[in-house]
Amino acid sequence: MKPGLRLRTLTVAMSALLVPTVVGAQEDVGRHGGGDGRRFVIPEHDLYPESIAYDAVSGDYFLGSMGQSRILRLAPDGTYRDFVRGPAPALESSVGLKVDAARRRLWVCTGRYVLYGGEAPGPARTGVLLFDLDTGSLTDEWLVPQPSPGEIFNDLAVAEDGSVYVTTTLMGRVYRLSAEAHDMELVFASDGLQTNGITFDDTGDHLFFSLDRGIARLDRATGEVVSLEGGAEAEAGTDGLYFVSGALVSVQPRRRRVVRLALDDARRSVTRVDTLVADHPDFAYPTTGVLVGDTLVLVATSFADHPKSPGTGRQHGDVIILGLRLPGA
Repeated sequence: MKPGLRLRTLTVAMSALLVPTVVGAQEDVGRHGGGDGRRFVIPEHDLYPESIAYDAVSGDYFLGSMGQSRILRLAPDGTYRDFVRGPAPALESSVGLKVDAARRRLWVCTGRYVLYGGEAPGPARTGVLLFDLDTGSLTDEWLVPQPSPGEIFNDLAVAEDGSVYVTTTLMGRVYRLSAEAHDMELVFASDGLQTNGITFDDTGDHLFFSLDRGIARLDRATGEVVSLEGGAEAEAGTDGLYFVSGALVSVQPRRRRVVRLALDDARRSVTRVDTLVADHPDFAYPTTGVLVGDTLVLVATSFADHPKSPGTGRQHGDVIILGLRLPGA
């Protein structure tokens, strides 16, 4: 843990819980399209991307890697270059990424994921890194010891005040981070459960995050956490999670689909589950994306369930980034 980092614990109301800086110079060319369908096709075969972020100022995307100490910057014309490339301080696998365009920040979840192929010295650490969006320089870090490759900081949501809420795979926790105060505040903990995809509603008052096989809602004012009722089909393992026009959109890698979860007025129950896309021919363990206007731009081919083959030159196929227009967005 970085010296000076203050770790605070917030008491969470659990009674209602229903447990149901190196900038690359080399440029390569991928293929790029707009609207529905393929946005980028990237000829990288040991990348294992998990998340993509978008900068509305430059129009560029940022793509992480579970297999390398590397983050790519993708231009609208389909070209790309290294935004960060290891060996870089603190960056190993990159999992969730989020852009704070107004503050020119890129937030990155990192750790030593099971697909990571680097020869990293020393004990494994997981946590969150903060990069300058324009220069690629590392400006801050929040890191803790990592017990195992499966226990890793996973995904993030950026609040209007610039603070960040982050989930943790297999660690069962949600933290709030502040770049200004360098705080790391525990806002939810449940041993043995997994937290993953995370998003705010349109008011910013409620935070939704995947909890094990379901979805929970955190009231930011009271700390109350409840599990959403209804919608058994929703309990299929959410990776990316997004709030769109009063509903949640969930990426479910194991079922190879994206679904829309309609919510009641109180936003405590799922009233209907609509499949938006299933078994897309480009899906190879689809994971996290980013909302760009009315379109969800997501990693269609994370290959996260694809075993590495040491000693071979080709680990997986081309990386495909897909655009899906969302109804009602």
